Amino acid sequence: MHAPPAPVVVVGAGPAGLAVVRALARRGVATTVLERDRAAASWARHYDHLKLHTRKGAAALPGMAYPPGTPTFPRRDDVVAYLRAYAARFVPDLREGVEVQGLTPLPAGAPGTALRAAPDPAPGAAGWRLATSAGDLTARAVVVATGIASAPFTPAIPGMDAFAGPLRHAAAYRDPAADAGRRVLVVGAGNTGVDLALGLAGHAAAVDLVVRDGVALVPCPTALSQRAGMLLQALPPALTEAALRRVRRAYPELGLPGPSGALREAFPVVGLRLVEAVRDGRVGVRPGVTAFTERGAVFADGTEAAYDAVWLATGYRPAVAWAAPWLQPDAAAREGVRVADGAVALHPLGFVYPGVTSWLQALPGAVGRVAADLAVRESSRPGA
Repeated sequence: MHAPPAPVVVVGAGPAGLAVVRALARRGVATTVLERDRAAASWARHYDHLKLHTRKGAAALPGMAYPPGTPTFPRRDDVVAYLRAYAARFVPDLREGVEVQGLTPLPAGAPGTALRAAPDPAPGAAGWRLATSAGDLTARAVVVATGIASAPFTPAIPGMDAFAGPLRHAAAYRDPAADAGRRVLVVGAGNTGVDLALGLAGHAAAVDLVVRDGVALVPCPTALSQRAGMLLQALPPALTEAALRRVRRAYPELGLPGPSGALREAFPVVGLRLVEAVRDGRVGVRPGVTAFTERGAVFADGTEAAYDAVWLATGYRPAVAWAAPWLQPDAAAREGVRVADGAVALHPLGFVYPGVTSWLQALPGAVGRVAADLAVRESSRPGA
């Protein structure tokens, strides 16, 4: 006989998962959090010199500020310590080391569910069964908050297997000193790629950065500019676009053109240190890679160059394969993940990079929407 479903199971103990637990608790909804590693594990695996591009006031989760003495732009270890302290304060039922391996809807009329047997109920209407490394669990609703940096994406580029040197995803990058004396190519000009290129520039013999489709460069944020970002996000798209075109700069003469699409949809690369590094020759700029060779890479402009190592700063994809077919990655969906038609009580959270504000700054709004929806569902169920 199955145990009664828990009210809400949250999968993932990163910022999104932790914040939604507090938001639900404030609405009287209990949660269980499942985390395959430790709280903040994805952040702990980031490179040693990582610093947030969001000021600590805007980066803090609801209900708890960063401790006194934290730098304005918190470092990796500051973030990890903060998130684990947040978990200790707000998450009473955190089950670390539990990996979710599958998700299936409970049948209507199953023991412990609120629904009687009925023809073709909506998937999830009676709750969900989660297959985990610690056994099966059931829940009336599930929040999927497995993070934006837990499933590295490696594009298929011809010749990758032929390259003689190390060719690795940026998820494995830790310390630029490990590439001392090497000629290094960084593929990808988002915040991670730019951080890697700038860090490597002080150690590697040469560093080139691949800029395939422009880059949305913005200055390091002030407290005022971060507040302005939230206001811009609320404007009609045409006004947001016009405002961004007045404040964001491109440097095509340096090989750093602006994005080809709408600026409001382009994730901003924070800080102008890359511009300085390109100008003084510490970082070279290359167009898209068309192929790798044994000793280097061929680029979209027909040029070829030799390298000793390659880092792929090519991003991540939502880590939701265990939830198929009920969840599927979909960049066009509001939350970056598409919920199967008809499925209910299943909420992806935190998979979207906003184009105007930072991910952490936008997170509380998404958390509030999910928590409000779940609280209404809980309060309206039979027997509540």
